[in-house]
Amino acid sequence: MRTDFKIEGIDELVKVLAELPNAVRNRVTISALLSGGGVLRTEQQRQVPKHTGDLAKSIKTTRYTTRKEGERAVAVGVRGKESPLAHLVEFGTSPHPIAAKPGKKLRYVKDGEVRYATKVQHPGARAKPFIRPATDTKGVQAFEKVRDVMYAGIVREAEKLAQKTGSRRR
Repeated sequence: MRTDFKIEGIDELVKVLAELPNAVRNRVTISALLSGGGVLRTEQQRQVPKHTGDLAKSIKTTRYTTRKEGERAVAVGVRGKESPLAHLVEFGTSPHPIAAKPGKKLRYVKDGEVRYATKVQHPGARAKPFIRPATDTKGVQAFEKVRDVMYAGIVREAEKLAQKTGSRRR
């Protein structure tokens, strides 16, 4: 489950960013992307159903490099032991049979009584979306956060470079 965004309208920032040294450019870009991803992560954690709280704790913001030279990206989503369950919560499940492994039995509770069976019919589960609604409600705010952090980072790094070279920013 993945949603990609392309930030439009920040051409000036990109031009200035391109003039900075690679290490500085990477630091500013990654910082901005992680900040924007943090907005989405926080909203996903707020919206996820909290049966045990494990699914919410598993929502992470992760940085990675893409195959394109100089391109950076972050992913916001469920990582770890809960990740195989996230799509079942997001999209729900249809009714389906569950069979025990050969020679084993399934244990379940019905009407307060513990029961055992070799096969049961799962009634399904309704969808409880949290990823898409978080993107819908906080996507614009995440973009704005990326833009603001990137702008502040460019200004900060340009001032550092100016101090190193002895020149002044005008």
